[in-house]
Amino acid sequence: MKKILLFTLLWSTCILAQTNYYIDSEGGDDNFAGTSEATAFKTLNKVNTITFLPGDAILFKKGGTWAGTLRPLGSGSAGNRIVIGSYGNGDLPIIDAEGQVYDTDYMSAAIILFNQEYWEIRDIEVRNFEQGNPSDPIDKAGILVLGKDYGTLHDFKIENVKINKVNGTLDTRENGGIFFDIGTGKVADRLPTNFDGIHVNNCYFLDVDRGGFLNQSYWSRRDLTSSFGEENLDGTTNRWYPSYNIVVENSKFENIGGNGLVIRVADAPLVRHNLFIRNSLKTTGNASYPYNCDNALWQYNEACYTVYNDGDVDASGFDSDYMCKNTTIEYNYSHHNDWGGLLVCSNGGLTNSFNDGTVVHKNIFQDETNHMIRFSGNITNSEISENVFITDTKISEMMWYKEWGGIWPAKTEVNNNIFYNEGTTDFLTIGSTIDNSFLGNTLFGNEFDDFTDFIPSQSEDQIDLETKLELIRAIGNRSEFLVSQAENVINIMWDQGVTSSLIDVPAIANVPVKEDSYVRGGTYAANNLNGPLMEIKESSNNNAEYIREIWLKFDIEDISSISSAILHVSGNRTNNNSDFNINVREVLDDTWTEGGITWNNAPVPSSLIGSFSTPGDTGNVFQDGHINVTSYIQQQIEAGDDIVSFNLSAATSSSNAYEIITKEFVENEGTGIAAYLSIIEDSTLGVENNNLIESKYAVYPNPTQGLFTVETLNSEISNVKIFSINGSLLYNNHNISSNNLTVDVSNFKTGVYFVHVKDVKGDLSVKKIIKK
Repeated sequence: MKKILLFTLLWSTCILAQTNYYIDSEGGDDNFAGTSEATAFKTLNKVNTITFLPGDAILFKKGGTWAGTLRPLGSGSAGNRIVIGSYGNGDLPIIDAEGQVYDTDYMSAAIILFNQEYWEIRDIEVRNFEQGNPSDPIDKAGILVLGKDYGTLHDFKIENVKINKVNGTLDTRENGGIFFDIGTGKVADRLPTNFDGIHVNNCYFLDVDRGGFLNQSYWSRRDLTSSFGEENLDGTTNRWYPSYNIVVENSKFENIGGNGLVIRVADAPLVRHNLFIRNSLKTTGNASYPYNCDNALWQYNEACYTVYNDGDVDASGFDSDYMCKNTTIEYNYSHHNDWGGLLVCSNGGLTNSFNDGTVVHKNIFQDETNHMIRFSGNITNSEISENVFITDTKISEMMWYKEWGGIWPAKTEVNNNIFYNEGTTDFLTIGSTIDNSFLGNTLFGNEFDDFTDFIPSQSEDQIDLETKLELIRAIGNRSEFLVSQAENVINIMWDQGVTSSLIDVPAIANVPVKEDSYVRGGTYAANNLNGPLMEIKESSNNNAEYIREIWLKFDIEDISSISSAILHVSGNRTNNNSDFNINVREVLDDTWTEGGITWNNAPVPSSLIGSFSTPGDTGNVFQDGHINVTSYIQQQIEAGDDIVSFNLSAATSSSNAYEIITKEFVENEGTGIAAYLSIIEDSTLGVENNNLIESKYAVYPNPTQGLFTVETLNSEISNVKIFSINGSLLYNNHNISSNNLTVDVSNFKTGVYFVHVKDVKGDLSVKKIIKK
C-alpha cells in the first residue's frame, strides 16, 4: 500500500508540474493566476519572473502584440519540453523587442534563453524593429539562444514561427532572425559547450538583417587534421567542439539583408526543403552555406534571385565554405542568382584554413549571372558530378578557378555533368589550378573553350588526360538540347526521389504594371500627369499644391492562388540626408486609367498595407523599393477581382520628391525597371512537394507537333496551365468544366513543357510533354 501511495503522489506531482500559463495583452492582468484563459497574465515582465518546469506551456493570445523581451527561466527535460506557443483565433501573437536591450549581457532580442535546454517555440511571430531605421543599428535577434561554460545544451525545436522585421546591423554576421551562440567566460572557468538538437521547421524569415538562421561557437579553432587538444598548424590548440543534430527544413528565407542561413561548428547538419529567395539584399552574402562543419548535407532546397550589390564578393545560390570537410550539396535547384550558382572556397591566406571533400551532386543550376561555378583558394578533393548547368545569358564563364590568399584549388573532379550554353560564354578560367579531371561531361551550345589548355595544368600522372577526355560537342539551339536530352535530365534528377521542383520550377511570376500615373493637388488638381517619371511628395504645411501621389494597377487574371506577393518599384531621390518612408494602400476602385486620372477624380484609397523606406539620397541611381502585399492579393483573388490597384504616398513631409520609373519610360528608353509584382503561385510545384504528383489524366499525342488532348474519365477539368522547363507560364485556361480539352502549341518552340491539370475538386496533376 505504501508503494502504491508513493507512486500515486509522485505521478500527481508530475501532472501538477505541467501547467499552462496564458498571456492576454488586452484582457489580462498580472494580478491574476495566469493558469486559465479567463485569468490570463498581461505582460512579458510578469512572465519573466517565473521559473518554468518541464512540461509547462507559455501561451500568448492570438491577435495580441507585446513590446519588449520574453526572458523566461527554467529548463525542460528529456521528452518534456517547455513550450512557448499561442491560443485562441486570429493572427499569430507578436513579440517585438523594438530594438530595446533587455539586459546588457545580451544583444537586443524578442526571446532570450541562456544556459537553458529542452524548449519548444511555435505558432508565434517575433520581431525586433527599431523605429526610424537608424543609420548605425545595434546587434539584434528575433530569437537568441546562448550557452556558455555549460556542457551540452539539448533539444530546441522552433516550428511554425514567423521571424519578421528585424533591422539588425549589417556589420556582423552574428545577428538577425534566429541566433544560437556558444560563448565562454574567463580562462579558469571555460568548459567546452555545444548544442545537441536544434530543429527548425516550417518557419518564415522575412525582412531580416543581417542573417536569417545563424549559429556560432567560441569552440571553433582547428586545422584539417588535428583533433581536440592537439596542436594546429599555426601553433594554437585545437578546440573544435561541434554541435550535433541541427536540422533546418521546410522554411522560407525571403528579403534577407545578408545570408539566409549559415551553420557553423557543427557535425552533420541537415538543411533540406527550404526556399531562399532574394537574399543578400543589402550586403555581400551567399544564400546559405556551412562554415567550419563536418559532413554537412544540403538537399532539396531552392535558391534564387540572390542580389549582388556593388563591391560584394558573394551572391551565389549555394556555397561550401572554408574550414569544412565532406560537405554534400545534392538535389537542389539554383537559378537567377546575381553572382553564380555555386561557390566552393577556402581562404589560402590563413594557415589553418581548408576545404576538403566537397561533393556537389545531381543539382540543377540555371541562368545564373557572371558565372556558374567558382572554385576559390586552397580547396581539395572536390567532386562536381551529374549536375545540369544551363545558361541562356552572357556570363563570364561556366567554371571559374581563382586563387585566394595566394593558393589555387587542386584535385577538383568535374565529371559526368551536362553543360548547356546558349550565349558566347567562355567555358572556364583555369589559372594555376592542378590535379583536376574533366571526364564524361556532355556539352551543348556555343563557345566552348579548347580543352587542350586544361591539359598542361595536370600533374605528371594525369598528363595523358587528353586521351581520356570524353567530350560530346554539339552546336545547336536550346530547344534541340531540351528534346535530345530531356530523358537524361529527368533520369539524372529523379533517380533518388528528388523533389519535382527541380524540374518543374515554382516560377516567380513577375507581373508587370498595367497602368501607372501620379496626381498632384492645388493648381494641378485637374491635370493628368502621365509621363516618364512619377513623383511622391508630402507638404510640411498640408498645402495640396506640393502633394504628389502615385497610382499603380496590375492584371492578375492568370494568377489563381498564391503563397507570396511582393510589390516592387524602382525609385530615386537626391539631396536629402533623411530616409523617406512611403505608405502603400489598397485601392478597391479599379476604374481609373493612367491617361485620365487626376487629383480631382482619383478614387479614395482604402486600408494601409504598410510602408517601405528609401535612402535620403540615392545618388541619381534608381534603387529597388519593395513591400509584402500577399494578404491583399489573396483577398482580391478570393473575391474574384482580376485587377488590383495601389496608392503610394509619402508618410512624412520633405523638400525633395521620390521619383519612380514608369512602364512608358522603360518601353521608350529600353532601360530601367517599371513597377511589378513578384508572385509565387501555389499552383506550381514548390520545394514542399517531395514527389511529382502522379497524373490521373491522359495527354496525347506525346510528343506532339501542334495539337494535343488532355482527357480524363473520372472528373471534369477545371483549369489547364502549361509551363516551360524554366517555369514561365505560357498557357492558362480557366473554367473548362469538361472531361477533355484540345490545346494548340504549334507556335511553341521545340522543347519540354509541363502541363498542370486541376479538376473541379481542386486536385492537381502534372504531365511532361515534348513539343517537336
